[in-house]
Amino acid sequence: MLWQPIVHLTTSQALGYEALARFADRTPAEAFAPTGDPEALMDLDHRCIQMALAQPPAHGLIFLNVTPATVQASQWPTVPDNLMDRVVWELPEAGGWHPAMIPNGRTVALDDVGTGFAELVRVTQVSWRFLKIDASLVAGIGSRGTHRSLIRDLVTRARERHGAVIAEGVETANDAAALTTLGVTYGQGYLWGHPQREPFFPTAAFETRI
Repeated sequence: MLWQPIVHLTTSQALGYEALARFADRTPAEAFAPTGDPEALMDLDHRCIQMALAQPPAHGLIFLNVTPATVQASQWPTVPDNLMDRVVWELPEAGGWHPAMIPNGRTVALDDVGTGFAELVRVTQVSWRFLKIDASLVAGIGSRGTHRSLIRDLVTRARERHGAVIAEGVETANDAAALTTLGVTYGQGYLWGHPQREPFFPTAAFETRI
């Protein structure tokens, strides 16, 4: 399990970290691809999350991904009491789940927002705290106007919900600056470093003034 920081675009401090699984013999997409055995996929989900929570970052929020198999089964991984307030569940763009499957009281981030109609519909239906804009919409945003209006609309929606937007796949300072002008609060990507085994970025408490 590796960790990648999610960084405030203005203060350059970390909001938290996303736990990312890496495999010796396959890509994450291959490992978590839907199969005919949802229990095996759910078991992989649980094992990865247990590994992540065994050595969590000392500070900041902890972003954990779950597959549709876990959401459908309503068998969410167990989180230690002392970490519950720090965990943010990243819900997948992939289909197979609906808002009624999300238990009340969980802090939620919608992942890969902007990649499909279903995900945009969920923006209005799920009680989320964060919207994570897909990297395909972020790449090159500093040098071209493509997707800017969509990102601006998502920022407006987030503010109405007292939530925040996180841009994924930020690789250049130019893109980070453009995202800031669009009102995006947080970024995640190679601009601040590749995923590493240990959290490596200065941390700060979550800012409620977003």
